[in-house]
Amino acid sequence: MGEKIILAVSAHPDDVEFTAGGSLTRWISEGWKVYLVVCTDGGKGTHDPTVKPAELAVLRRGEQLAAAAVLGVSEVFFLENPDGELNQWFDENVRTFQAEINALRQVVPKSGTGIEIGIGSGRLAAASGIKLGVEPSRRIAEIAAQRGIAVCQALRERLPFVKEQFDFVLLVTVICFVPDMLVLLREIH
Repeated sequence: MGEKIILAVSAHPDDVEFTAGGSLTRWISEGWKVYLVVCTDGGKGTHDPTVKPAELAVLRRGEQLAAAAVLGVSEVFFLENPDGELNQWFDENVRTFQAEINALRQVVPKSGTGIEIGIGSGRLAAASGIKLGVEPSRRIAEIAAQRGIAVCQALRERLPFVKEQFDFVLLVTVICFVPDMLVLLREIH
């Protein structure tokens, strides 16, 4: 067997560390070379309105490089697409989008009432038959609403729903945006 290589792709700086950092560390310790591709600049990954996207992008790039060094990642490639504009990427990469939909269809129940927390633009929810979502960003929620999704603008950690209102909850690329994942998990449980 030749060189063992892993290519990890993430939407934002720090997504991979939150979602797969432990696994990557293990594989690196077993001799795998890990390369990371970060698709966006991360310039909108804050709740602080005083931080300018360009300043945040520089900060997050530095944090990403530091985190990758701690894990032992061989190299990080930054595509530097503006944060919040990956929606267009799906239009340009139809096969990849369809693969995500096919994977979701394997796990999303075909019956019952569901909700997607962190619905974003609603693209995945609409294709998965989910009619309701939560999204803190008004601008992004408006895109989901245009897709026929009812969107509740709220923080994921403070959901305005009664206990056991839903049969299932979908979380797709959410943990990188939540300061305390345990609070979110308790909230949706």
